[in-house]
Amino acid sequence: MRWYKTAADGGLSSAQIGYGYALMYPRTGGKREAAKAVEVLKLAAANGRKDANRWLGDIYFDKQFSGNNTATAIQYYRTGAEQDDASCQASLGAAYFDGRGVEPNLERAVEWLLKAAEQKNTTAYYHLGRVYSGQETKKVPPGFRPDFEKAIDWFQKAAADGHVNSGYLHGKIIDEGLIPWKEKSEAIPIFEAAAKAGHHWARDRILDFKAEQAAGRKNEDELLEDLALQGGTVAFMRLADRYRGREAARIDPPQLFRYEAGGEMHGGSGISSVLAHLKGSFPMTRPPKLQVVQADYQAIQTALRQNDAAYFRQLAQRYVDGTVKNPTEACIWLGVAASYGHATAGQEAAKLEASLGEKQRARIQEWVRLLLMYQGQGFNR
Repeated sequence: MRWYKTAADGGLSSAQIGYGYALMYPRTGGKREAAKAVEVLKLAAANGRKDANRWLGDIYFDKQFSGNNTATAIQYYRTGAEQDDASCQASLGAAYFDGRGVEPNLERAVEWLLKAAEQKNTTAYYHLGRVYSGQETKKVPPGFRPDFEKAIDWFQKAAADGHVNSGYLHGKIIDEGLIPWKEKSEAIPIFEAAAKAGHHWARDRILDFKAEQAAGRKNEDELLEDLALQGGTVAFMRLADRYRGREAARIDPPQLFRYEAGGEMHGGSGISSVLAHLKGSFPMTRPPKLQVVQADYQAIQTALRQNDAAYFRQLAQRYVDGTVKNPTEACIWLGVAASYGHATAGQEAAKLEASLGEKQRARIQEWVRLLLMYQGQGFNR
């Protein structure tokens, strides 16, 4: 950053852009200096860097800095867009599509996005794909007719430029059968390319394809177990079926909970059906995903069996003042600690729950009951 600062102080506009960005988005452990970033980027804009308006707009959309000063953010985007800066045009078009800082206006969104696309802007390609796919129904006017082929064209252009989510959304259109003359299997290589580039949902969908293809094979259970261990939701759900009684003569609660909980962790919604089969009096809400389970499941299981209240109080604290703050999950572990007799955990949970909604509180109670009932058996792998 020192070299950026030196060059920026000397009036080099490209260095002012780099320095402003570094101040706003410092490396790990660095102190964020948004006000200073704004000052430097304004100098860059005054020195003729049209793209500085885009970074200024982004900063003013940042709630931590400006309290979500969307009017100022839009003003900067518009200034750059009218100066023919593609990044500002793409940001302004996306704002009109999403209704961020302005009233939603599809016509204006497309107008600005097409101007940016003419300058080969990848972000504009992506948002045009979103527009024409029509998947975000709240953002398109009544009567809007999606054009899936157009959407795919834009997503392909963005993906070719390295925009990973565009590849996933391209595959999703085909996977959902929105283009009738295309086979769902044609989505697999598209998802594979997105997964290779790091898209987790694309990877999950490939695992689910493989689970669907495993049906009826002699080694189906073995294949499903392998896919479940990799995080395949469909594999978890199919294995759960074995122990729910659909494909077996009896219900096996520990195995059923194991696979239902695994499916829930990886994006399924199976725990409600565990409650229906095993404890019908429980509320039928969908519990939250537990972030901590995959890393600490053995320690959690041991602590549950040993009634280790102190462990769960410590675990909850991670989600109160740690780097990943999650009041819902903190309440779950405080609830378990309180159930095992921790002196202060109950009061701490009550304070945290006061800021949560009724549905979240019901989900917390549901998870605590499940964890205590099965003593962590659901998290064996």
